[in-house]
Amino acid sequence: FLGHRVPYPPDRGDKIRGFHILKHLAARKRVHLIAFADDTRDMKRKSGLSKLTGNRSIIWRSKSRLTSAFQALLARKPVSLTAFDNASLRTAVDN
Repeated sequence: FLGHRVPYPPDRGDKIRGFHILKHLAARKRVHLIAFADDTRDMKRKSGLSKLTGNRSIIWRSKSRLTSAFQALLARKPVSLTAFDNASLRTAVDN
């Protein structure tokens, strides 16, 4: 399960939606979670997902919107591609 944000705790819209999708999938198969954290509290709470996931890779996303936009402009790519491009994410997916 690839998430743009850690789906725990389910306390806001996108986290609630992601949590319920993850819960649905985990009831059927073993799920491996790879998600970004942009809040230090999310890095500490990842153990709350241990019952739903086989393993978890939570990756700190520190790239600012301005940096992402500048990189996108230079590369002539959508901002979302540069905002979420991350070597640690690619490594986690490969593993």
